[in-house]
Amino acid sequence: MDEPMFTQPLMYKQIKKQKGVLQTFAEKLIAEGVVTTQHYEEEVARYDKICEDAYAHSKDEKILHIKHWLDSPWPGLSRILKGRATMVSQRECDWALGEYMAFGSLLKKGIHVRLSGQDVERGTFSHRHHVLHDQNVDKRICIPMNYISPDQAPYTVCNSSLSEYGVLGFELGFAMASPNALVLWEAQFGDFHNTAQCILDQFISSGQAKWVRQNGIVLLLPHGMEGMVGTKNHDLPHSVFIKAS
Repeated sequence: MDEPMFTQPLMYKQIKKQKGVLQTFAEKLIAEGVVTTQHYEEEVARYDKICEDAYAHSKDEKILHIKHWLDSPWPGLSRILKGRATMVSQRECDWALGEYMAFGSLLKKGIHVRLSGQDVERGTFSHRHHVLHDQNVDKRICIPMNYISPDQAPYTVCNSSLSEYGVLGFELGFAMASPNALVLWEAQFGDFHNTAQCILDQFISSGQAKWVRQNGIVLLLPHGMEGMVGTKNHDLPHSVFIKAS
């Protein structure tokens, strides 16, 4: 799911043109006489057989302890967008489309929506894709949500750095200064949230009692419902869980 071509297309086109590390190293060793071509090919074939045998054996397994499956490899962005169009025509909705429509309805009403966090532009599960990247022109992007209506409010979505407490502190201040905006910060995994714990403890959970301030910031933890969280997510204040849900 973590496909870098979504957001760094030109860089990874260059990377795909490079020889693999195994091939480069093998050519060096063969040229230096350390190994022969035959020995290298036999080792590769031996390893391939190990993988193929394991794959064949996996078909005999009847119980899979996995909650979520993708039924096919990464299909490309066009298929994802066509899938959304199909859902709209069939009046169906998944998580990503539901979020899209919720944000869009607020924007049409003139409410600024601001979302930041790790990989929020494409989404933790490569499900969101709120920023589309040109596959041939570097840094040429489109944010479709900013083209819903001529008199809509702006939609701001940006990937943030891994200084989580700094980013969450900034977003908390932004929400304080813009009480009529929907300001969201998304922690990709529990360990990202852990690094922002000091902001939660010092300012958010105690905001009204200690600082006599109310704040409408919304915290999102997409992995929180499937066990893929860090050690301190149980410390999230109850009010934040309500907002996130």
